[in-house]
Order: sequence, then structure tokens, then C-alpha cells
Amino acid sequence: MYLDQLADELQKSIGVEQIVDLGVVYQGRIGYADCAVAVGIETWRETYFVHVVVVHKKSGGRNTRVIKWPYSRTTAVDLNRVIADLSVIAHVDATSPLPDTRHWLSRCFDRLLPWKQLGSYEFVSLLGEAELAGTGIQTSTVRAKVARIGKQIEVSLSEFRTGGAVILAQFPRQAIPAMQLALNQFARAGDSHPES
Repeated sequence: MYLDQLADELQKSIGVEQIVDLGVVYQGRIGYADCAVAVGIETWRETYFVHVVVVHKKSGGRNTRVIKWPYSRTTAVDLNRVIADLSVIAHVDATSPLPDTRHWLSRCFDRLLPWKQLGSYEFVSLLGEAELAGTGIQTSTVRAKVARIGKQIEVSLSEFRTGGAVILAQFPRQAIPAMQLALNQFARAGDSHPES
């Protein structure tokens, strides 16, 4: 709780402004842990970011991961590309897998484990170097890896920052439609209020 307040204060001190907290859009289980997924929109340096917060709770312990990426320089409701990225992941299954870009040794090793990789997808909704020029914001890459683990399809969402930093958040794919719905409702409501 104290760390959450400290993080909020640090963000405010550098100019990060919360546009909307869409709240927890999914709660369920992943493995032996309880999992909650929340979504929101924030702005920093005249750039809009979508953020996904994934919290795992197990045996009194808590693990929180935040993945965020810049998607627009014009308006918070410009979410079509973000929703399209999520749609790709929402429709992955064993009959329509994504390309598997891993090394052959990794694919062979998977045969020994109780999971089936369904592929990976690199998000296209992120702003590039040209769009971020002059903002001081580092470019990043967000990639989703989708796998069937037991009876559940899981998403590993990874944010790769310039300089080698990586943040990884894992959650059930069932959270994706709820994320799409929340972002879509925000975008539609914002379209009727041009000041968003």
C-alpha cells in the first residue's frame, strides 16, 4: 500500500497524469495464483499511454507488473490500433496459431513440457521513433506470446525498452476481451466529448 502511494507521488512529480483508470477488468486464476488485470490511460510529455496492470496473489504474497506503451500524440480516444492488437491475441487458438519465432531448440524443448506454444505477436500500436522525436520518451516494443498451459490459454505480455530493460506480465487470455471492451467503451464515450 505504501509503495503504491509512493509510486503515485513519483509519477505526479515527473508530470505523469492519469486520464482514466478503467479499473480491474478481469479476475481469475493463473496456475496456483489469483490474477487481476486492470487497464488505464495516462499522459506524459503530450503523449498518451495505455497501461496494463497485472497482479498475482498467492499465499499472502503479491506480485505486480505494469506494462505500458505510447499509442497516440493527438487524443486519448485514438485506441483503434490498440484494440486491433488485442483482437489478434483474442483469436489465437490451436487451429489458428500465430507464427512461432523462437529458435528450433526452444521448440524442441517444449515437447518435454505440458504446454503448447501458439505463437507470438509484436504490437503495431506503439508510436515509433519518428512520432516520439523531441519528446525524450524512449521507444519500446511490446510482444505477446500465447501458449496453452494445461487447459488454459495464457498470454505473456513483454515490454522491451531501449537499453535492454524487460517487463513481463502473464495472465489468462480470457482477460483480453474484457480489456478490449473497456478500451472500446472509453473510446466511444470520449468521441462524444472532444476534450478527451
